[in-house]
Amino acid sequence: MKRNAFSRARKWTGRLAWIPALALANVRSETARPWNAALLAVFMALNNFVWFAIWWLFFGLAGSVRGWTLRDVTELYGVVAVAYGIYAAFFGGARSVAQLALDGGLDVYLGRPRSPLLGVLFSRSDPTGLGDIVSGIALIAWAAATPGELLLALGLAALGTSVVVATYVSINCLVFFTAAPARLFDQLFECFLIAATTPQIGLPMAAKLLLYTVLPAAFVGFLPVQILRSFSAAELGATAAAALVFPVLAALLFRVGLKRYASGNRMLDTR
Repeated sequence: MKRNAFSRARKWTGRLAWIPALALANVRSETARPWNAALLAVFMALNNFVWFAIWWLFFGLAGSVRGWTLRDVTELYGVVAVAYGIYAAFFGGARSVAQLALDGGLDVYLGRPRSPLLGVLFSRSDPTGLGDIVSGIALIAWAAATPGELLLALGLAALGTSVVVATYVSINCLVFFTAAPARLFDQLFECFLIAATTPQIGLPMAAKLLLYTVLPAAFVGFLPVQILRSFSAAELGATAAAALVFPVLAALLFRVGLKRYASGNRMLDTR
């Protein structure tokens, strides 16, 4: 029985081995010009630090706002930056779903004996994501009181990545049901990011419900920071559940959308 279990584990490991291989290949392709990739990452990190400087000036003048301090907002921005950075560096294809559906590019992935959605997700890598990851870790390290808090924040950021990717995929899947241009879905995702990096205090109940369901930005930034401020097993469980539920919903939406997809006759194309 142990041998059978071991052989099944090896079989599944072999089936999934293409995922890290594809992710690594795309990261390497984007860093083929290391100085260019490093420059993009540095500029993104500087952009994040500029935003931090704005918050630093704000809280220097206003003090705390409804119990939120500079430390809380720093952790908020750091967690979201790491979550977004992991998405951009390793799952950058999420932003391409709508455009691929519009120009028939999904044929390339439907013609492969692998999951088309995973193939799309791992098909792109953005080196600016590395700048987000580094700057996010730096911000969290500055605000964290203990090494344990730093590790917890990074774990929450990893869970947030799952929600970020699922949300971008879900937003892009709207292209299967509407005639909207791909740019509209990028703008919707930008709204999601703005909500994720904004302290969600004093919002009406309807807005909070929206940020925990349709546009689940709360699970990326606000709820993780609440956990860091005052640990709650229930909130941690809700964050972990969101990291599982929203990707499943995104995958189901993508599968339903494919039934409405019109082929572009590009089955024989290669990337």
